[in-house]
Amino acid sequence: MTHRSFMAEEIAAAPEIVARQAEALARPLAGLIACLNRAPPRLVVTCARGSSAHAATFGKHLIERYLAIPVAAAAPSIASVYRGGLRLKDQLVLVISQSGKSDDLIAFAEQARLSGAVTVAVTNDAAAPLAQVCPFVLPIGAGPELSVAATKTFVATASALLRLTAA
Repeated sequence: MTHRSFMAEEIAAAPEIVARQAEALARPLAGLIACLNRAPPRLVVTCARGSSAHAATFGKHLIERYLAIPVAAAAPSIASVYRGGLRLKDQLVLVISQSGKSDDLIAFAEQARLSGAVTVAVTNDAAAPLAQVCPFVLPIGAGPELSVAATKTFVATASALLRLTAA
């Protein structure tokens, strides 16, 4: 009998998750793209931690390469620890969090929205607190992550960023 680890099972689940994602993201992407076409951003700001920050780096390469829009990573502590804000009016802010429950990312998203940014939650939980503070939500649809390392959630996040760039 072979024993498969949670990580191996989650890696094996990634292709099906990515395939299902197209339908789940169709409507949210259409709304976001309509908004961005009305007022194209000159800058994209990402805010994420851990493996989500690595997915954001992948998104940075996609957006800069194919859309020629510069992408910068913001520190969530600007809003959460220092209670500060950034001048982000009319810019696109992608807040990436698998759980959607990180207080610092939620604070950053809220501050960015209040400054006039177009804020997008890229999250695995469309009902999470992060999704509640962002007018646009891109659910990655990976389901519960059981392994220690993010596997299917990383792949699903990267796929969602690829779909966003393509749209």
